[in-house]
Amino acid sequence: MRGRYDGNVFDLLELTDPRVKLVFGAKDLGRKKMYTDTKKVEMEIGCYSIFDSLLTEFCSAAIKQAKILGGKSKVSLSWKETQILQLLGDHTPAKDNAPAGGWTPYQCLRRVIDFVTGMTDNYAVYVSRQFQGMGFAGTQRP
Repeated sequence: MRGRYDGNVFDLLELTDPRVKLVFGAKDLGRKKMYTDTKKVEMEIGCYSIFDSLLTEFCSAAIKQAKILGGKSKVSLSWKETQILQLLGDHTPAKDNAPAGGWTPYQCLRRVIDFVTGMTDNYAVYVSRQFQGMGFAGTQRP
């Protein structure tokens, strides 16, 4: 009750308890039938690619911005990085919204994560396609 147990609660039950058979049977069914379904695997691969694209682009730009704002880098943002940070809107690390002590890479990454997790599925797919150069004329922004 104090939240300190660190094991499987079903291991506390007797092996003859019907709940043990039910739960472990459901887990076995999931492993054999659900988690290996082709549609599920295809969806996971697609989602992985989308998040990889979004996080790579947003995080790279945000970390570079943190270094620039912290005076640790004399390089400037590329045109693409500037545009990517513009997509972050209010989440963009800038001088006028800096926390006390200035921006750290960690704080900038938290901003990116907050932004990406707030995206709808359709918007995440849309932005990912734009980053990969796969957006095309006529595609409506969700």
